Amino acid sequence: MAFVECKNTKLTLAHLSQLLGYSRIAQPLYSFLISPIGFSRMLVSLLQEYQRHDVLEYHWEAGRIPRKVVVAQWQPSTANLNRNTMIGGVGI
Repeated sequence: MAFVECKNTKLTLAHLSQLLGYSRIAQPLYSFLISPIGFSRMLVSLLQEYQRHDVLEYHWEAGRIPRKVVVAQWQPSTANLNRNTMIGGVGI
């Protein structure tokens, strides 16, 4: 199972916290939060300036890397995620 939450606005802490809640309950293999607009200043501050990538974690198994929400900007021109903006990752 995968969660993909798409927004047409800048991604915010509220968007992240909502998806984290869903992901912690359902424990999908993948969880993505994406927008073509980019990130709010507060989200950038938390994830890039303060390097708080731990807040993206939603599932932990002993001996495995935690699963994390991937936050990224959608690139309409290529119809793909902009890898330069990706934060988070999947530990499967």
